[in-house]
Amino acid sequence: MRLAAAALVLCALSVPARAHDEALTSAAPDVRDGWIELGRRIHGGFGSLIALGIRLGFDASLRTGGRVREFDVTYFEGPGSPCPCVVDGIMAALAASPGQRTLRVSSEPAPAGALARVLVRHRPSGALIEYTIPMAALPGLGAVNRAPPEERWDYVMRQPFETLFEVAVLEGTTVPLTPHMTPSEGAPR
Repeated sequence: MRLAAAALVLCALSVPARAHDEALTSAAPDVRDGWIELGRRIHGGFGSLIALGIRLGFDASLRTGGRVREFDVTYFEGPGSPCPCVVDGIMAALAASPGQRTLRVSSEPAPAGALARVLVRHRPSGALIEYTIPMAALPGLGAVNRAPPEERWDYVMRQPFETLFEVAVLEGTTVPLTPHMTPSEGAPR
């Protein structure tokens, strides 16, 4: 069962993100469980911040039309952040890695009031997207960590996008600023 779930996750990572618009919010339990297991393996556990990083990574893929391994990520931890766990979820979603020199945690802090600031560059197009995760998202993310991992996943994937992220395109004119679909259409925003 675990092998099948891991195979589904690896398959999802190998095709364009646009084919997986519904992969996060309406994922079949085995696919969702595969992402949870991948997050657990990378991070050592699966909390809501890992799910948040996965959602951010998928959004970057959708906005750029990019595939995994086409991204360069710089993560800035906020002064009030409990940990940089979000970056491990981003690593899972985008296959960016410190070993490939495509993912780094900066020694510079995120701005005050931010849980994190994340710069995601789609290397083929040059598009640069800035995500700011507000500290206001932390109470809900922390509270749901008392629930089982499946509920943590569901909580993050069903939250309105604007409560979790502020997004700005810093470079690249072809990247849409509007969300791709609404939660009622079954896809992440």
